[in-house]
Formats: sequence, C-alpha cells, structure tokens
Amino acid sequence: MSKTFAFRNVALSLAAGLAVVTATHHAHAAETDQDKAAANFQLADANSDNALSKSEFITFIDLSAASNLGRAGLIKKNRRYDTAFSRLDANKDGAVTPAELSEVGF
Repeated sequence: MSKTFAFRNVALSLAAGLAVVTATHHAHAAETDQDKAAANFQLADANSDNALSKSEFITFIDLSAASNLGRAGLIKKNRRYDTAFSRLDANKDGAVTPAELSEVGF
C-alpha cells in the first residue's frame, strides 16, 4: 500500500469521525435546551398546575433568558412580557401551557 493511499484513508476516516461528532454535538445541544426549558417551566410553575399564569410566565422568561434560550433574552431586555404572553396563549385562557410553548419551538 502506498503512503498516499494510506494517508488518504486516514484522512477520510478522520473526516467521517468529525462529521459524526459534530452531528452528535448538535443533537445533544438541542436536547440540553429542551431540558433547560422544561426545568425552567417546572421552576416557574409555582402552583404546579402545568400552566403558567402571567406572573409565572415572567419568571419562566427570566429563567430562560439566563439560560440563553430562544428569544427570552430579547423579551426580557425589551420588557415585552405582555406581548409574548398574549402571542403564546393561543386559546386565550390566561395561561401558557407546554403545548403552546412547543408550538413556537420553545
């Protein structure tokens, strides 16, 4: 086997390994963000009813901003809590549920 052929095989193996590691890292990062959002939801849901009132939602956004999740940082920075709450509360029942959050990718 020539040195060029051996080197090319090693380079291809390293490139394939790097692609797998990169894909795994991105999948893990997404899971981590979802885990953080779920944990923030549980912390903010003070009465454990699986829905966030407006005041609980503010806590959720503040926690999520600290975790660098989604647009929470912009909502907090611009103090757009009411606007965000209104947009996320799809059925207008005065609460934001995990299902409503997942519809927007949170």
